[in-house]
Amino acid sequence: MFDVNVGYVGLSSDELDERLDRWADWARAPSAGSMSAAEGYMRERVDSGADSTELTDEIAITERAIARTKIEEKAYWRVISRYYLGRLCTREIASFFCVSYESIQRLLQEAKGRIGYHIFELERQADEHNAGVDIR
Repeated sequence: MFDVNVGYVGLSSDELDERLDRWADWARAPSAGSMSAAEGYMRERVDSGADSTELTDEIAITERAIARTKIEEKAYWRVISRYYLGRLCTREIASFFCVSYESIQRLLQEAKGRIGYHIFELERQADEHNAGVDIR
């Protein structure tokens, strides 16, 4: 079983979950006259999020971290999108993909680890940039 208190490079598991939930709320919120970002991501209808249409710095960094993770491994995106945007539990995701619950749990933890790493790196780069440090 997975330890729910395992950290993700500067973020606890709970902090990362909360951050991904805020990102998902933003992604599910439709902008005026268009479909929500989540519908574009998943190519299927999803429930609207909260009134989270503002793209904050936190959400922008989270979005970039997820994009980097998606590029690294498409399977990570498939699990993250179903879990956070589609609001499916890991057992439902396992059933959807016809794989074991344990493999989805492992994949979700790996994906969150990669996202946490990318968030850490992006925030570090932003801090260095804001401090006037050359980050080449």
